[in-house]
Amino acid sequence: MLVDGRDGVRATSAAAWLTQLGLDDVEILVDAFAGRELEYGPEPRPAPLGDPHRGAGLVPAAQAQRLVADGAVLVDVGPSDTYRAEHADGARFARRSELADALRALRSAPVVLTSGDGVLAGLAAADLDDRTPGVDLFVLDGGNAAWRDAGLSLTGAPGEHLTGPDGLYPDHPDLESRRAFYADYVRWGRQAVDQVARDGVVTFRTAS
Repeated sequence: MLVDGRDGVRATSAAAWLTQLGLDDVEILVDAFAGRELEYGPEPRPAPLGDPHRGAGLVPAAQAQRLVADGAVLVDVGPSDTYRAEHADGARFARRSELADALRALRSAPVVLTSGDGVLAGLAAADLDDRTPGVDLFVLDGGNAAWRDAGLSLTGAPGEHLTGPDGLYPDHPDLESRRAFYADYVRWGRQAVDQVARDGVVTFRTAS
């Protein structure tokens, strides 16, 4: 049973694919939200388990800025594509899974962790626990959103990466390399059906 918004576009598309994959009992709930009061806005975030940002000081944006001015390193642990689009001015990017190694390479400089709303930064700080002894660790309370609300600068300019990106697609430095990558991707898509047929793993049904 698939449930979708008023237009039903995504449910219809998903049902078509599921049917082609061989599922016979696929249904779409029509007018699923008729007569119901709807909520709008971002999905509520569940409270993180455990003690977020344990071992790290939680600091407001103004204090974080002073720490950075005194030599602390501001590190963004949010998604790399979000970092490329916009990040706190002067922030460096680090993938959460490689954060401990990245911080050790900073030679014990104080570190302020941030992310979009600060939640991921707090969890990243909790992950570190005792793996970065000697590093003064802080978490920006409210993350980049609080940084912006405090009137501090955000930028979309290229920043420094302490680790590799976390996205599926590589970060292409120019338009030509981006075009070449996606041309290869399109070529792969065109031959994917033949490849599936050769592998014999999935059987597609076609409708006429």
